[in-house]
Amino acid sequence: MRVEYMDSGKRLDFLEILRVLAVLFVIWDHMVANWLDRNKQVWLPLNIIREYVTKPLAIIQDFGFLGVVIFFLISGYIISYVMQKEGRLSFLVKRIFRIYPPLIFSIIIIVIFYKLQAHFTNQVIDISQFSISKILISMTLINYLFIEQNATNGVAWTLVIEMLFYILCFIILPLIQKYPKLAISTLTLIPFIVIFESKNFGANFFLFSASIAYLPYLVLGQILYFVYTKRISIVVFLIFSVVNYIVIIYGIRKIHNSFYDFSSSYGVSFVYAYLIFVLAVMLQRKIYSIKITDFLAKLSYSLYLNHGVLGSFLITLCYPYIGFSGAITVSFVCIIILCCILWKFVEEPSRHIARKLLNVYVNQK
Repeated sequence: MRVEYMDSGKRLDFLEILRVLAVLFVIWDHMVANWLDRNKQVWLPLNIIREYVTKPLAIIQDFGFLGVVIFFLISGYIISYVMQKEGRLSFLVKRIFRIYPPLIFSIIIIVIFYKLQAHFTNQVIDISQFSISKILISMTLINYLFIEQNATNGVAWTLVIEMLFYILCFIILPLIQKYPKLAISTLTLIPFIVIFESKNFGANFFLFSASIAYLPYLVLGQILYFVYTKRISIVVFLIFSVVNYIVIIYGIRKIHNSFYDFSSSYGVSFVYAYLIFVLAVMLQRKIYSIKITDFLAKLSYSLYLNHGVLGSFLITLCYPYIGFSGAITVSFVCIIILCCILWKFVEEPSRHIARKLLNVYVNQK
């Protein structure tokens, strides 16, 4: 998604670069660190990064969660921007066609490659036990709101959080456009109430609460947008930021408590991600994207959805012949090619269909 400043017509290049940084963090976690650990192999670059960066700085999941938080902050910021000039219907249609077609195709691809991986490596894959109905339900993201999640795409849990945020923003769109302080108050209060009641309405509600508990990360991105565009004061920004930080910690302690301790802290990675994002917002007029970051940013959603299973499959196949350095290079190139195809034949047409539907609706009015 390319966007422009309302006052200057300049693209928000800093978001393009942050999107690339975030997806590379997640890919490093899944395709490098996870694969090597799972297969009990060593690789010098990973050892160096762990020894001198992630371990001493207490960055968990080999940058994975840090990348996810950056994505959340980007979403909060950019959604607040686009909602200034969109109505409810436009917002809803664009979000649905942005999220779901690539997700559905990623699940189809994942099922195919899981079967290929099971065939070529003789590994038992959990997804082999999934029925067609479970796979179809996973394409809706509703599966993440029930105890038997049946997660076909392992990264789709973050999309549930995004969709919950979109739904709430859809409901309070007039507040976001005209009364930002009231909008932020609403989006801060709802997660707090849900977290507070998380253990009082059964297991499914607790699971729902686990997703809702991540919303303050997106709200903090929204708050940064409002203060940067001078729609709220610095004092209001500081108050809302502190309150949302408290809600984040409250959610970690009550729901995601295994990530409260410093040795496995969500909080530490959040602070790093937030500082990176704040710095980028402050310097955004001096940050310019280049062709390679434009290219990777365009593919970032497909990269995020498809790197895990395909990457694991290709690395597993190539590793015995060309070692890990060669295998990760070949795998990354193949994933880039796949994502280019998905952009051309899934993402771009989906956006075109959304625009066409909205134009038809406008012309019929």
